[in-house]
Amino acid sequence: MQGIAIHQIACGHHHTVILQDDNDVLIFGANDCGQLGLGHNDDQNKPITLMQGIAIRQLLVVMNIL
Repeated sequence: MQGIAIHQIACGHHHTVILQDDNDVLIFGANDCGQLGLGHNDDQNKPITLMQGIAIRQLLVVMNIL
């Protein structure tokens, strides 16, 4: 991720969401419950872009404990 300007990082228990300065959202980490929003339950070991070009101001990651 060298050279990426990061605006904010939000972390869950085993996953991470990154908001870049250009409003792209990168995600990676555990996805056993679909928490990454990818439409599957496979873990994501490398950051991938989830959203591009959408005006996002802030990230929030929550943990649901049952």
